[in-house]
Amino acid sequence: MTESVAELIGFEVACLSVVRGDQLITIAYTGPEELREHLSQPDPVEVLDPVWALGERWGRFYYLSAEQYRSADLDGHWAIIEDAGGAPVPVEDGAPAQPAWDPHDALVAALRDDAGELIGVFSVDAPLDGRLPGPTQRRILERYAAQAERAIIVENEREALRQRVALADAARRLVRAVPARADRERFLAAVHPALIAGFKGSGTWVLTLDPNDPTAPARDSLARSFDGLPRQVSDEVSARLRAAAPRIWMEQAPIVLAAHEKDQHAPLPDWLDAELAAFLRDEQGERGIGSSLLVALGSGRDCLGVLVISRPVGGPEWSPVETDAAAAIGQDLGAALETVCALEREREANQRLQAVDTYRTRLVSTLCHELRTPLTAVVGNLELLHDLDLPDEADVFLRGMSRGSVRMRRVVDDLLTLTALREPQAPIEMAPVDLASLVRAAGDLLAEPATRGEVTLSLDVPPVPVVVPGATAELEQLVTNLVSNAVKYTDPGGSVRVALSAPERGTVRLVVTDDGLGIAPEEQERLFEAFYRGGNPTALRRPGSGLGLAIVASVAERHGGTVTLDSALGRGTTVTTVLPAC
Repeated sequence: MTESVAELIGFEVACLSVVRGDQLITIAYTGPEELREHLSQPDPVEVLDPVWALGERWGRFYYLSAEQYRSADLDGHWAIIEDAGGAPVPVEDGAPAQPAWDPHDALVAALRDDAGELIGVFSVDAPLDGRLPGPTQRRILERYAAQAERAIIVENEREALRQRVALADAARRLVRAVPARADRERFLAAVHPALIAGFKGSGTWVLTLDPNDPTAPARDSLARSFDGLPRQVSDEVSARLRAAAPRIWMEQAPIVLAAHEKDQHAPLPDWLDAELAAFLRDEQGERGIGSSLLVALGSGRDCLGVLVISRPVGGPEWSPVETDAAAAIGQDLGAALETVCALEREREANQRLQAVDTYRTRLVSTLCHELRTPLTAVVGNLELLHDLDLPDEADVFLRGMSRGSVRMRRVVDDLLTLTALREPQAPIEMAPVDLASLVRAAGDLLAEPATRGEVTLSLDVPPVPVVVPGATAELEQLVTNLVSNAVKYTDPGGSVRVALSAPERGTVRLVVTDDGLGIAPEEQERLFEAFYRGGNPTALRRPGSGLGLAIVASVAERHGGTVTLDSALGRGTTVTTVLPAC
């Protein structure tokens, strides 16, 4: 376009510049080669203010005469071409003569966007005929200026769209970069590289707050340089930024802060603490930072922190597209940070519950051990009393005390077993265990109680070993408890069937079925809790501590297996245990 102006309208020099921040940047030039470098130097936009104030308006163009040019004492890079075009071309008789062009004349078009903001300038110099352009030339120049204006508007829109797409992609990468179960430290580490890439930054600083108490000290404050290495930020700056964070979130307006006041193009908001700005500028100056973008992180009405992205001295200015994108990313990161904080609170609550559970388990274990010694002495002494020649009345009381002490010892033993199984640090030494032999042993052990209760006990066990990995003692207790429970809660004349399957698809199944009392649906979910025995009066009349199935569930879980229950009140119960096979 600049070449067309030079050739078709007859100017030796044509130059097109665009506004980038507060600078005029030349993007196209036609003219003497020795002037190219001079006219390609950037200038502050304000060098054109005298042109707009003094020049004669010709549509988009402003004509500044040589006299006005000299009086204005213009700054910036201007070209004075003394011998351009030679003497003015003579005109035909009767034709109006255009005044001669003075080398100090200037003709500059202001190119503006739809909002009236200056986006560029188009200037011409040194007409080949040595005269000011006439009406026809002005109309053509105006047409070219309009084309240049529209071209810059379109290119700015394209650039803004490219930036939006790039920043939207950066935002997606940023949110995806946060690990699903991240803690705050991993969150802060994950966002740094995505922010650096998306915003062409030289460093980041994320300060996170407690939404329940914004005045409390920052929970985390991590600054990182371009290479990701942590950097210290002074406590004074952290404290002041923490205090300003809720207002930044409320205003929903990112703040661009230059390291030096003279470079501060966008005014700082009135409500921003001047001392905070001064402290931040000192911090930036010490680190070679040219400018920083401050964005609040939050979700809903809660401010969760502040994000600071820095750029080096001489780095690009922050565009409106970037600040808008940063505000949106602040909300996205705020939502992600809220999730991270919720997960951390959940983990902390779980840790507290685990600590309480561990304390309770160890307390029960200690008490059981303390009870076990005197109980052993009581049981032993009661057995000795049986050998004495006591009256029949005394013998009745003796048998009652023996039954009670034995029952109490079983409860203590079961409690010790359960606490050992639920101890988080309790190791399990895996070894091949033949589950078939354990089922047969349980059948032999419980044959006499079953016969005494007039319950038919049958075993369906493969003739070959059914091997699973585990601890023999624990698996033995699992099998024994299941069969014992079934026998205990089956009425006379009933039956209990124990079926063990051969390994199939890497698992074995142990199914214990009875046609006894059964369990109400509302009680089945709690049946594997310690000490829970349900509300069936018939079941409660039968001795038990409510620990048997809790032990079964704990053993199955420790061995990577599952236990399920299928029951109906008055129609019996089926308990199915699935364990990994060797």
